[in-house]
Amino acid sequence: MKTRYILTLMIAALACAACTKEDPSPHKWVDLRYDVPQDSYLIDKDGTETVTIRVKSTDPWEVFGKNSESWYSITPDKGDPGEIYTVTITCEPNTSLDDRQDTIVVKSDYWTGKEFLLTQKGTAFLDFDEPQPIEMDGESISLKVQSNQDWSAEIIEGNDWLTILSGATSNGENDVVMEAAENTGEQRTAQVALYDRNGSLMHMIPVTQIGVILSPALPENSSYHVLYHEAAQLRIPVESNVTWRVSKNRPEEETWYEISGGNEYEGTGDLVIDVSEYAEGGGSAVREGTLVLSTVPVEEGGFSLTKTIRFKQASPDANRTQTNDGKVLDADGLRSEDGIPAGKYTFYLSPFTASDCIYLYFFWQRDGKSFAELRFWLNTSYAPMKTELSCMPYCNDVNKWQKNLLVGFDNTKQVKIAMDIKESEPDASGNTWIYSEWWLNDKRIAFATSDGIADKDGVTDTWKALYSDTIGTGYFKIWAFSGSATLEKWEYTSPIVWGD
Repeated sequence: MKTRYILTLMIAALACAACTKEDPSPHKWVDLRYDVPQDSYLIDKDGTETVTIRVKSTDPWEVFGKNSESWYSITPDKGDPGEIYTVTITCEPNTSLDDRQDTIVVKSDYWTGKEFLLTQKGTAFLDFDEPQPIEMDGESISLKVQSNQDWSAEIIEGNDWLTILSGATSNGENDVVMEAAENTGEQRTAQVALYDRNGSLMHMIPVTQIGVILSPALPENSSYHVLYHEAAQLRIPVESNVTWRVSKNRPEEETWYEISGGNEYEGTGDLVIDVSEYAEGGGSAVREGTLVLSTVPVEEGGFSLTKTIRFKQASPDANRTQTNDGKVLDADGLRSEDGIPAGKYTFYLSPFTASDCIYLYFFWQRDGKSFAELRFWLNTSYAPMKTELSCMPYCNDVNKWQKNLLVGFDNTKQVKIAMDIKESEPDASGNTWIYSEWWLNDKRIAFATSDGIADKDGVTDTWKALYSDTIGTGYFKIWAFSGSATLEKWEYTSPIVWGD
């Protein structure tokens, strides 16, 4: 018999008479502890699994189901104070089609410490055999379904070329018979939905009909491949089952790259593009290339499938960089103008002494008060001759407790520090956040996103600020917290504007 052992934090529950009507004593105190890490547990229909928890309290305790169901047993279901008890929940086999569930309660005296959901699967099942691809000429096929309940099938996508002849509703083991029209074009896929007896969607089944395939690999952003100013080779896998050709969309203008390996290909292979260095260009210049891929018709006047591939190359950072004069840093330091834009800010510091401590802050303010800060410290008392990083509000990704972010440097040489600040990609809700990187001597040492979720482990934190709130509200300040230092110069590099 398989056992689930449940581990979690031991939670002490304190309450007083003023907090609950259930408390019979005005000064009653209950310390109920339990090991229950999950809020729900799913048991197989045969009951071969058990749920095991541990309970201890300063008062008599009990574990019970809210509905007092008879299909499971709790052993023991109550206990005396002071002792640690192991409680096992065992389910009987479920012979009905439906799942069944109850809420289990862990309680001591007036205090309810934990409630969790116990669910046991029913015997209902609904399976199918993967259908084979349909030939181009069109034919009827059978989707084989295995079940012990009523079920139904429906074509959700592709009903303009695929129809159900029989078996749209059935029971038990049966076939859904479908017919496809002739396919004279691109390979296509329909989606067949399979519903259970309650009308709940259980499976979405792809049904493919063979046709012409010409499918270049999608870029990461689904729109265009990204290249930087250096000369590079762009290799794009292309899936196909026919002969296909490639050409430049604007050959007279797109002379900065060449197609390697010729213009005609057979079946699946890699399309290789040799891209030259982009040395010229304005501050935000990006050049774009477009390739046109077309299949060769089997017969004259026959079907030809066309696809396009887009790629963009940015000009060098130097073309987007502004250089500004530095100064000797004291307690007042250097403060930027308000409303600084996103981009990379780089600061060049002359060698400094062991008694000099440098602070760099980026502030975003509302009503005269900071609501978000990025911090970069050099040579603090906590981390001598090392970096120290943080955010405000607190960020789990960047703080002094992470020893790997305390990076050493040589103060007898020039020290270059930078903050790269960008707008993040939209999340599932369409929100964008501050994405920031900390750099030391041209090496990125940390990064963070102000979405309230730590990048390193997905745990929530308080570092949360919408990017839209930072527009026009920020400034930076760099100064000597102790001693002094010479800022030789500082640079601002604007972000690459890739466009649509």
